Amino acid sequence: MPLVPALAWARLRHRPARWLLVCLGVAAATMLPVLAEGSAGLVAGQALRHGIEQLAPGQRSLIVSFPGLRLGDDELAQMDHAVRDRLAALAAGPTRAELLFRRIADPSGGTYFLGAADELSSAVRITEGRAPASCTPQRCEVVVMGDGDPRLDPALGIVVVGRAVRTDPLLLTGTFDPGHDAPLLLADGVDKAQQLASLETFGRSYGWVTPIDLDRVGALGVDGYLARSADVHDNLWRIKPGLVLTAPDDVLRAEDARARRSSRRFALLGGAATALLLGFAAIGAIGLRRDHAAVTELLRRRGARRGVQHTLTAIESATPVILGTLAGLVAAGAVVAARAAGAGLPGWPSTVDALGAAAVPVAIGALAAGVVVAVTRAWPATAASGTAWRAVDVTVLAGLAVAGLALARGTVSAANLDERTDPLLLALPVIAVVCGGLLVGRAWPVLTAAVARLLPHGWLAPRLGLLGALRRPLRPVATAAFLAAATGIVVFAGAYQATLRQGAVDQAGFAVPLDARVSTGPNLERPLEVAAPEKFAAAAPGVSVHPALRTGAGVPINAAESLGADVIGVDPAALPLIRSWADIAGPADPQAIARLITVPVPTPAGVEVPDGARTLAIPATGDAEPVTVTAWLRAGDGRDAGLALRADGGRLVAELPALPAPVRLFALTLAESQDYATHHQHRIGEGGIETQALAGTLRLGAPAFDAHPAAGAWAGWQSTGAKVDAGASGLAISYAFAGARIVVRAGSAAAAPVLPVLADPVTAARAAAGTLQLVVNANAPFTAQVVGVLPRFPTAGTRFIVADVHALADALDAREPGTGSIAELWLWAPDGQQATLTGALTAAPYDRLRVDLRQVRQDQLASDPLARGAAGLLTSSAVLALLVGLVALVLLVVAERRDESAELYAWESDGVAPGTLRMSLFARAAAIVGIGVPGGLAVGLVLSAVTTRLVTLTAVGTAPTPPLTLSVGAGWIATVLAAAVVVGLAAAGSVAGASLRESLPRRPEEVYS
Repeated sequence: MPLVPALAWARLRHRPARWLLVCLGVAAATMLPVLAEGSAGLVAGQALRHGIEQLAPGQRSLIVSFPGLRLGDDELAQMDHAVRDRLAALAAGPTRAELLFRRIADPSGGTYFLGAADELSSAVRITEGRAPASCTPQRCEVVVMGDGDPRLDPALGIVVVGRAVRTDPLLLTGTFDPGHDAPLLLADGVDKAQQLASLETFGRSYGWVTPIDLDRVGALGVDGYLARSADVHDNLWRIKPGLVLTAPDDVLRAEDARARRSSRRFALLGGAATALLLGFAAIGAIGLRRDHAAVTELLRRRGARRGVQHTLTAIESATPVILGTLAGLVAAGAVVAARAAGAGLPGWPSTVDALGAAAVPVAIGALAAGVVVAVTRAWPATAASGTAWRAVDVTVLAGLAVAGLALARGTVSAANLDERTDPLLLALPVIAVVCGGLLVGRAWPVLTAAVARLLPHGWLAPRLGLLGALRRPLRPVATAAFLAAATGIVVFAGAYQATLRQGAVDQAGFAVPLDARVSTGPNLERPLEVAAPEKFAAAAPGVSVHPALRTGAGVPINAAESLGADVIGVDPAALPLIRSWADIAGPADPQAIARLITVPVPTPAGVEVPDGARTLAIPATGDAEPVTVTAWLRAGDGRDAGLALRADGGRLVAELPALPAPVRLFALTLAESQDYATHHQHRIGEGGIETQALAGTLRLGAPAFDAHPAAGAWAGWQSTGAKVDAGASGLAISYAFAGARIVVRAGSAAAAPVLPVLADPVTAARAAAGTLQLVVNANAPFTAQVVGVLPRFPTAGTRFIVADVHALADALDAREPGTGSIAELWLWAPDGQQATLTGALTAAPYDRLRVDLRQVRQDQLASDPLARGAAGLLTSSAVLALLVGLVALVLLVVAERRDESAELYAWESDGVAPGTLRMSLFARAAAIVGIGVPGGLAVGLVLSAVTTRLVTLTAVGTAPTPPLTLSVGAGWIATVLAAAVVVGLAAAGSVAGASLRESLPRRPEEVYS
């Protein structure tokens, strides 16, 4: 037995190049899981940084706050020292002390904020005047930030010496952000500003802010950093009750979870390429079968027992696998370290983490490679072909059974990928590639034989090549199977990348249906309060503006339950403009859907307000004192404005706001006056008994605009909550309050029209005879007719109802005036004008609104580190698959030249031209490409379709809304495969063309030696 290791070592040392292919295949297969784990760790750090950078400045910082009254100088100094000492455990950056007083009123009725910051000159830039130079208890110099000039009481001792803009984004942000609706006055130095005598008893908040240290997060890990953050929070509270640390813990957790989900998927995406490279090791082992068979036969003849032969096989198989594994680990570790260093992360820890995480798949892969190589080398050349085919059939059937089980057991989603993922699902790409390749290999002899029979007899070269390959099919079959698997990897990489890219487009389109979505800003300003529709349309040439309205509704299920749904009013003309409509909302034709919900615009009801009118006056008699009356105006752009009418000598009067024409007075609302409601509640609360409801009659004369009465104004006005007597000369409202308020509306005498709507399948199933009763804000329900069912609708949740925006506004205002006001706009720009629209909407005055841009969202999704990491892994897998596929094709020609040397020598000796024999070698490579590539294309498409359905994750590791749909990426796949086929056939042709060019035919033993 000691002679066996010596014999094996001698054979390995004598001709080491024979084992090179096995070593290379195992090394490459070893690198993939290590690189996948290294990429996962690197991408996790980048995703964390990316998520933090997307936050507002105040949210990507650590802020310690303490609210209260003025602190003593010593107490403030001790607190300052303690806070800075504790924050040093979480951040390495500078800490700035801040102070913010509560809102202060000026003598003119305006308001402002007073604050202070240490080292103010490093946080602001002076634009007018000069920087503050002093601050004493009697006189404190400040600069103004923001719009407006507050009128300061001289007794306060606050002196404005200039204006400034913020240069440090962390200055008074986050929990210290005073907002933008009042000027901010800033002094230099917290310890000085807090001593201002005039504000001695004013409430204030002390604060300390420092940027979050992502390097510290990376070094400690998210869990470790969060644990330390909790300790700091507890320590601060123990030092001084009221000291509170605010940190973006939720963002850190969310980004860490997202990165973990993606890292699990990296293993899923890289598994198929790993299996492919193990197949490459098997192809290398096929080339050793003849030599191994010769040696084992020699040992047998010399009396060696079977155990000796098996030991020799095991040693010769394990050695290249072990060497390849070690080489792969070293190479992968170097790559991980280099990439980590390039990203600013510690290289050695990243490498150790990647190697540790990949230890199990590497060990399994090495063991599998050793078994594959040993079985391939030891498979007897004399074994019946039926045995080999039965082994292939059993493997394919077993793989299909496992795949079917995996399909039946569920999907990988954002919800369950945090938990232990079904290993069958993780193995699915490997199963698909292996079984697909084996099926192609199984079909190759049959298809090749059929082609050979169909070739004309005069085509000697291809007939010789194909028939020769069929006599010894192991290597051609293995190469065809391998090439099909490699092609499948390439197709899968291209299709899945295209699917993820299309998913980003669909996600952006779902959130922003057109090119921009403009809604209420941080100061609760609505879009139409900031600019007219015409101004939005002028933001870029060809822009169209489409109003939208959204609310929530309940669909009654029974007396105690209701089904909640989003109610969205849209401009029907916007639906055909939604890009990727089929992926986002389903296959229904958007133009047909738009026609279904379009409601003809009715004749406007109500009293027309003359252009330029400034005042409204309505004569009022009767029981007017215990009620408050609000007049509701509808502007031409869809806005509702409520005017609280005040009593003025027998009239109810109000000033008219500036609204775009045409403006109509369309409703009045009556409510108990505040005094009456207070007394009424006290009587109920103190006496414990009910009192009679407020009732009376309010008589209104003709409304007058700028003292010009509107004749016949009240004709047709009605109410469902009061008795109304409307006539040409006046309006009598007999009220009795049973609820919060009473609505009197123009044109409500006619029956309310049924609103045509679109609905999701679940909501639509609640319809009775096709109609739904929708309850909004506990008001009287209105009837909706379901005219279409959609699986999804952009900007809506799972349960939704979509209606014509103008009809929905009328239905809402009929029950509660003001709820039908337009609060959202969708903007569409023609191709080539999106950038212009984006630039306009990021400038004033639109910066006062919430502007969501489709292209910006799409770019953010595409640039996310997790998306780039997934694309990089897929691309590298495809490139590696192509390279080994091309090498395998070239090796086929080399090996066939060697193994078929006896036949080639005989044919050449019998007079067959060397050129014909060279062409026969090339014909074998062409036959493998002609069958392997189309077969691999089918394998890749099937794998892509299955993965898209089962792995319901976007490129950024979140749940896809709308769901992912398969996108083939035909252009990329066709280009890559065409280039690979051309290069592969050219290389194979070059090798074949260089063969058999000796002056005399070479004997077989000369070729093989």
